Amino acid sequence: MGVSLAFASRNSMARRAARGTTSGARRWVTATQVTGRLSVELWPAVAALERTLQARDPSTMSHSARVRGLAVAMARHLGLGDRFAQEIALAAELHDIGKIGVPAELLNKAGPLTAEEHTRVLKHVVIGARMLEPLLPDHPLVIAVVRWHHEWADGSGYPDGLRAAQVPLAVRIVAVADAFDAMISERPYRAARSVDSAIQEMVGCAGTQFDTRCVRALLAVVGRDLG
Repeated sequence: MGVSLAFASRNSMARRAARGTTSGARRWVTATQVTGRLSVELWPAVAALERTLQARDPSTMSHSARVRGLAVAMARHLGLGDRFAQEIALAAELHDIGKIGVPAELLNKAGPLTAEEHTRVLKHVVIGARMLEPLLPDHPLVIAVVRWHHEWADGSGYPDGLRAAQVPLAVRIVAVADAFDAMISERPYRAARSVDSAIQEMVGCAGTQFDTRCVRALLAVVGRDLG
C-alpha cells in the first residue's frame, strides 16, 4: 500500500488492522526478539531501523520503550488478550520509527517549533508507514499505529483526518500512551510536566483528541481516576 491513499483504501486498512489482532497476530517481545512468521530475511531489517534511530536520537527510542510498556498495560487492562498485547508491543516500539527521516535539528531544537517545522516533524508518521509497509505486510495493525497515532478523535488529526471509530483501537491506545509519556518527559524545548498535570491534560482532551475509553485505561494503569 502506497503512501498516497484514497479514503476507501484507508478504511480498508483500518478494517484489516482491526482483524489483524485475531487472524494475523504473532508473538512479539521487541522488534529485535521476534518469533513467528516474520521471515528471517525481514526482521533484521526492522532491527536495523531501530538501531539507526537509536544512534540518531536515543531519546526517541527510550520514549518508544516506555510507550510500549504503557500500551501493553492498557491493552491488558481492557482485556484484549495476549495476541493483541504482543502485536501492540511491536507497534508501540516502532511508532516513531519515521523520525529517521526528520532532520536532526528539528528533533533536537531547543525552542518551540514553528508551524512549518511542526508539520515537517509530523510527517514522520507517513515516512514510518512507508518504510515498514514492505517489511511487515502481514501486520497491518503495526502499520496503522505508525501512520495514525497522531489522528484525533474529532477528526482534526494528521495525516488523514480519521474520526473516532475509523481509527483502530490499537492506534487509539498508543496515541494516549504516546501523548502521556511525551508530556511527562524532558524535551529540548521544555521541562517535563508532572504526572498530575499530564493527567489533567489527558482528561481535558478526552473525547476530542483522545479516545475516552483509552484515557480511562491509562488512568487505571497509572493509578488515577477520571472522576
